[in-house]
Amino acid sequence: MSLAILQKNTTIKLVSLIFLFILLSPTLVSAATCTVKTERVSGIGGLTGTPACDTRLNEIKSDNSKCPGIDTSFRYQGVDRFQNVCCCKPEDGTGVQSTAPKFDPPELQIQIPGLDFVEADVNCINSGSGAYSCSVNWIAKYVAAIYNYGLTIGGILAALMLMAGGLLWLTSGGDSGKVSKAKGLIAGSITGLIILFSAYMILYEVNPELTVLKPITIGQIKDGAIGDSSVPVSPATFAEGKSLFLNITKINCGVDSYPEMMKKAKGKIVYSQAKRMTEAPNNKIYMDCSSFANLITVCAGKAPVPDYTETMFTNQARFNGDINTLRAGDLIGWKKSDASVSKNGHVYIYLGNGRFGDANGSSGTGDYSLSQVLQATERHTGQSLMPYMRRP
Repeated sequence: MSLAILQKNTTIKLVSLIFLFILLSPTLVSAATCTVKTERVSGIGGLTGTPACDTRLNEIKSDNSKCPGIDTSFRYQGVDRFQNVCCCKPEDGTGVQSTAPKFDPPELQIQIPGLDFVEADVNCINSGSGAYSCSVNWIAKYVAAIYNYGLTIGGILAALMLMAGGLLWLTSGGDSGKVSKAKGLIAGSITGLIILFSAYMILYEVNPELTVLKPITIGQIKDGAIGDSSVPVSPATFAEGKSLFLNITKINCGVDSYPEMMKKAKGKIVYSQAKRMTEAPNNKIYMDCSSFANLITVCAGKAPVPDYTETMFTNQARFNGDINTLRAGDLIGWKKSDASVSKNGHVYIYLGNGRFGDANGSSGTGDYSLSQVLQATERHTGQSLMPYMRRP
């Protein structure tokens, strides 16, 4: 059965998505505007590979030839090792990819005969606004190759069983028991071959779409906004906002733990600096990162903190990198004045057990590891700095 016939199959879309995460390692082509940034290669607690290029600004790590004169030698600061990298972004600053993405073909740990991934299996189309949509056919080829390989193995096994049945019959010497067993082997192998090689026709008769294995389409995903408003929240607005927040999220102040509060707030936050602490459509509330952190802090029975990261982290020490020194409810982040890249401050709440939460413009609320928080700090500040830490 030809690979072209089996190229597409919608019945295994879920499997295809799983293989997508396992196999694909997309690498985008660099854009025109490039700058040199410092990237942590290894650091505290075994953290590695902290990206310097800011994906929220659509920056991508490019070939060093795009940044003439770049010094890529390693530098050391304590236990941290740093290296300069070349970060590029679109010239138009629209936040979308200005050149077609390029994907590196996946490398299989176990080779399948006849399967070869090539760049031509990816087709990217510009929507007209600068954003690309890419159709990746590697998963279709992978699943089809496994099917064809299975047909080959199944055919060989069925043929062996057919020969074994024939040999048993020839050597039965008239023994009715052996003859009966031989007939069973022969009948079973023939039946298996018929089912094996008619599987496509059976599926096609049930529903033609079952034989269609479509390529995976990958669209551009833009990171959500971060930052907070410098306009102070008045006591009256805070009181009204807190009441609205608790009514919408059903959080029980003084009872729920930090992880429980984050769980209840999930799906209830709409990110907005201008409208923070006011009601949003569909039974949600507008928040930015600092107002959210302040509400969670107050709900945990602690004193309010400033609702602007610039003042929240003023005169605060930087985090020492040891997560064991943190307590649930501690706030870590950076100030707007430090954010030379994104020009926005941000704050995370330590939830305990190595996890951090926040309010953001991508998913409303987020859940992160320490490594992700440190990487975000470096991306947005453009420096190899630890975030500030404040203990309410």
